[in-house]
Amino acid sequence: MKTLKIGLLNLSNALSYPITETIDFLQRHSIQVSVSQHLYDPLASPKEKADVFNTWIKEDTFDYICDVSGGDLANTTLPYLDLAAYKNSRTIFMGYSDVTCVLNALLPYKETILYQIRNHGNEKELLDFLFHKNEDLIKYSDRLVGGNVRCFLKLAGTPYFPDVHGCHLFLESYSDQQERIESYFAQLAEM
Repeated sequence: MKTLKIGLLNLSNALSYPITETIDFLQRHSIQVSVSQHLYDPLASPKEKADVFNTWIKEDTFDYICDVSGGDLANTTLPYLDLAAYKNSRTIFMGYSDVTCVLNALLPYKETILYQIRNHGNEKELLDFLFHKNEDLIKYSDRLVGGNVRCFLKLAGTPYFPDVHGCHLFLESYSDQQERIESYFAQLAEM
């Protein structure tokens, strides 16, 4: 099997618990893992977190860069991300939840993947995907946009909001109440 290289970072909130299990899982399968120095640092600025992404993208040695965070802060990194460098790299970016805004901002440049690697679930399915034996994860492309509905709406009124005409809009929410979801859909309809 080919050796893969994966970078784990946080463009959203700092982690409050270790992800040793995820790192061990990847390394057990001969995957090289790099971890951002800001992963657990709640004082890291949006620019500092984005700089890790930009450096790794420009190195162009990673197969995947996976955001393992969640929360509320991913959109604060958008002005600092080198979107053109993402387009020119071989690296694919993965994330989930709050990182929806980053996934959709990168999408005009190259596909992204809606997936949270730290909650990998079916290990065989994940490994098969990483090593190109299946295509079962959700890939955003010019025909599929969306993600977490609350975090997707963070892009409203910004230059990062995707052109949704002719696209499939995939939306999810894990913890929001019915009334909040209804208000999100009303906002989308009005847009």
